[in-house]
Amino acid sequence: MRSGSEPPRPATVCRETPTALFRSLVQSALIRQGVAASELGEFYLVRLLENLLRPPEPFMARPLGVRYLEALQAPPAARRHLLQHVGDTALSVCGIFPESLERSLVGRDYYQALGRGAYRLLAGMASGSRSDLSFAEVFEDLARRFPAFSAVLTEIAFDRIFPDGVTLVGLYRRWRIAGSAARAARMIAAGVIPTAPSATQH
Repeated sequence: MRSGSEPPRPATVCRETPTALFRSLVQSALIRQGVAASELGEFYLVRLLENLLRPPEPFMARPLGVRYLEALQAPPAARRHLLQHVGDTALSVCGIFPESLERSLVGRDYYQALGRGAYRLLAGMASGSRSDLSFAEVFEDLARRFPAFSAVLTEIAFDRIFPDGVTLVGLYRRWRIAGSAARAARMIAAGVIPTAPSATQH
């Protein structure tokens, strides 16, 4: 029997670091979405999620298109930082906050184009160092499969970060964005058959 003077044991739930938590979420979402990623690619997504916890400035403080143009005109050292900000922000908006685009003057295609362009330029800026070349491969992969990686972030956001309060309409919109067998099953249980729109529709 524990004596009254013995201090209480700390709760084990507090021992998991944000990095370990996000790594677990990223790995699970990659599997559920059927997206293969390198170890460095997984690490990059984890860091992106961590940075959202402590952004250096208010999220989307300035129009992303303006930031992209500033990056193109900036000196090489600053250009790399600005392009990464544009790519990461576009990926976060499309993946974690896609419903915010419904209130935006520009749509998902616009943000995808900015993100892909920024990541592709970053890939082309790599020097000959091993580290730079490795990250160049990650940036090129992010540019090439931008929709797939944004769907991975959507999987994490809607099923793990803020799943509460999801309406049936919201569930359908999220299924349209990222897919998910589990999300489709929830819709079927509610009496809705998830059907993608015809490819002939515009």
